[in-house]
Amino acid sequence: RWGSRLGNQAKMESAPFRLVNSVFNSDAAVQGGDECYVLGTALSIDERILAVSSSNHVIKLYDPNTLGLFGQLAGHTNTIQDVVFSRNPEQPHLLFSCSDDSTLQIWDARQGFLVRRINVQGEEILSCSVNCNGTLLAAGTHKGVIRLWDLRTGKQLTAFQDSHSDEVTQVRFHPSIPNLFVSGGEDMLLILFDLTQNDEDDCILSTMNCEHPVSRVTFFGPQHDHVAIVSTASPTLSLWNIDSAERVSHFTDVRVSPLSAATLAANGQDNGGVPGLPVDYLIDAHYESFSQRLFVSAGTFSGDVGLLHVNQHYVQMANQLVGGHSSIVRSCVSASDSSSFISGGEDSKISLWSSAPTNPL
Repeated sequence: RWGSRLGNQAKMESAPFRLVNSVFNSDAAVQGGDECYVLGTALSIDERILAVSSSNHVIKLYDPNTLGLFGQLAGHTNTIQDVVFSRNPEQPHLLFSCSDDSTLQIWDARQGFLVRRINVQGEEILSCSVNCNGTLLAAGTHKGVIRLWDLRTGKQLTAFQDSHSDEVTQVRFHPSIPNLFVSGGEDMLLILFDLTQNDEDDCILSTMNCEHPVSRVTFFGPQHDHVAIVSTASPTLSLWNIDSAERVSHFTDVRVSPLSAATLAANGQDNGGVPGLPVDYLIDAHYESFSQRLFVSAGTFSGDVGLLHVNQHYVQMANQLVGGHSSIVRSCVSASDSSSFISGGEDSKISLWSSAPTNPL
């Protein structure tokens, strides 16, 4: 179990990150024109393409190793709420985006063109997700509706209209089981669905009351049988076993995680003896599969980023990324081997961080 394994680690060893490169997300920001905030980031499964959604309704495409810009996708007319890549290794270049303009758009990010546009009249689409074999697309809307499409035919399969009573802010398919997905919303519910069943009620395997709005959902654990639920503004974090629908940990405010002064000192932190962490908000959760460790990215209003190691009983600072931003950081992605980390923020900047040692001259 992840909890028993991590519960015995008193000190987190993590290679420090250094800032490799930082670029503006728009020429306008460099020239003093309208700023182009970074709203979201997504990294293709082969880690060759970084997609960045921007406040000007455009998706920009970067080389994640250099932050070199090589393309842009213009098709949305309102705020882009989510960008995700296909997790199917045979389709690593397919990018899915959803927006307040009531559309889902499927892109070939390698060639830079629109593959398909799906219109959902009268509903702002807040989140989207594709299952692991690339056959199903799910979307959550501001009206509390979850819609599902068969990507092989392009036809809508169903719409779940009664499961949530408020905005559906996150939908995420299981990383390896194509018929399982979770949804979370402003109604503070996290719901696990099994799409092998016929109607909405039968599809619901469990409903979990998170006691705080759901902003981000991340599967974790060796079998991906746990989820981390992040509420970005609170900042609240809860961890759930989706098989048993039981909450295994709950941090109402990670800034005051119950970490002793002795443990803080052992990790080189000085909080004047007061248990706490120097962050203002949460960004997202990140699971490091090769080490079976869970991290949460958090930020300060001045633009610093902290990577927090999550234990079943406490949260502690593992790494601090300083100097890459001057304002709120909206999104972060990590390489699969955790050797690099990319952040994007309201200062219109994208920053690339690396834990690899520098080569001596």
